[in-house]
Amino acid sequence: MDGKRPFLAFKFRHSKSKDSLFKFHNKVKEIGLLFSLFSIELWKALYSSDTDSPQLMTSPMGQTKANPFWLL
Repeated sequence: MDGKRPFLAFKFRHSKSKDSLFKFHNKVKEIGLLFSLFSIELWKALYSSDTDSPQLMTSPMGQTKANPFWLL
C-alpha cells in the first residue's frame, strides 16, 4: 500500500499540470483566433474596393501619394 501512494500522488500532480497546460493551450488558441479575426478585418478595411482608398490620397496636382495617416 505504501508503495502505491507516491505513484498515485505523482499521477494526481501530473494530471493537474496537464489540466493547467490544456487550459493554457486553449487560451493561446483563443488569443490566436481573435488576432486572426482582427487581422482579417483590418485587411478588409485597408483593401476594400471603395473609391476612397484609406492608404492613398491624391494631391491637388492629381498625383497619388501615400497617406501617412492611414494607420490611425
